[in-house]
Amino acid sequence: MANVATALMLVGFILFIIGVVQVFRRHWKHNGSKRTKWVWIAGLIIMFTGGGLMSTTPEFKAEEAREALQAKKAAEDKKAANDSRKAVAAKKAKAKKAAEASKKAVAAKKAKAKKAAKASKKAVAAKKAKAKKAAKASKKALAAKKARAKKAAEASKKAVAARESAKAKKAAETSKKAVAAKKAAESSSVKAAAARASSTKVAAAKRAAAASAASRKKAIAASSSRAASSSRAAVVNTDPHANPNATVYYTATGTKYHYSDGCRGLSRAGTIMHTTQANAKAKGLTLCGWE
Repeated sequence: MANVATALMLVGFILFIIGVVQVFRRHWKHNGSKRTKWVWIAGLIIMFTGGGLMSTTPEFKAEEAREALQAKKAAEDKKAANDSRKAVAAKKAKAKKAAEASKKAVAAKKAKAKKAAKASKKAVAAKKAKAKKAAKASKKALAAKKARAKKAAEASKKAVAARESAKAKKAAETSKKAVAAKKAAESSSVKAAAARASSTKVAAAKRAAAASAASRKKAIAASSSRAASSSRAAVVNTDPHANPNATVYYTATGTKYHYSDGCRGLSRAGTIMHTTQANAKAKGLTLCGWE
């Protein structure tokens, strides 16, 4: 049956080609018979009849089934290929997206590291600036402390100098006052001695006048006695050892007194003071060995 259908289709195709060629010949050359039309129509009918018979054969149906199966398989393969391609594309897109995300993460990490490095650099710079400022403040405080110490030392030095000056001035004034007091005491002592001597002379004169009124002999005797007394007083006044009012010389730090300010014991003395022999002995001074 399949062979008959194939033969019909082949005969119909040949008749169709012959009819078509004759139609073209007739149309272009204006020759040919009217049977040409029926030839290609008959060929067409025979070809379709063979095709119809071919489609009813088991072989054609099996072929169609195979072709359908192949088409289905091709469609499934195509779908699988499309799915695989889509999966690959999705995988590539996912990989691309992951790569972009990784790139973004790396960029973010780099930016974060850069920011951290910048912050660390700023922190180090701030720390250095703070340390420099602290060192400068410390140096300034040390300089101020040294200046205060120097100022305090100068003030202390001035205070010590002022105290020493005041002390020296006060000591000088005290010494001056002491010398003045000693001079006043010596003057008072001299005046007292002169008053005592004057009183003694007045009493002696009175006694002499009374004695002269009693008797000439007694007056002569009294006169002789006064002359002897005057002679003894003169001897006492000329001998400094026996005169407590005799002027003697000494130093503030010395332990000796001297009858003369030119004594060898005063050759290296600084300030030489004077007083009476009685006052010198009262102070505990003793006579110089050179006298």
